[in-house]
Amino acid sequence: PAEHAAIVDTADLVGVLDQAQVAADQIRQVRCAFTADTVEVSIRGDDRSAVAATGAELTGEDITVVLDAGFLRVAVASCGTPRVRLQFGSTPLRPILVTPDGGGELRHIVM
Repeated sequence: PAEHAAIVDTADLVGVLDQAQVAADQIRQVRCAFTADTVEVSIRGDDRSAVAATGAELTGEDITVVLDAGFLRVAVASCGTPRVRLQFGSTPLRPILVTPDGGGELRHIVM
């Protein structure tokens, strides 16, 4: 199958995740909508919601995934590189693989 992945600036994605989590307080699930050049992160709760976006380089079709915001933030931040690679499964319900862009041994699986 064709590759389905996004390259995102590490600091920008961590910042977007932080913005969304602060606005939505205790909500753990974050919706990430990836298009050719953007990732939009949104969190919705009973009485609060937040939406923030940053640039992304997507290979493959547009995809929207729902992930644990805290786990995603830790995975992205721990890569220790300026950019991270997020690889998607065959459906939006599959976990994603987070790795440093350009290689490296570190691998995180986020659901």
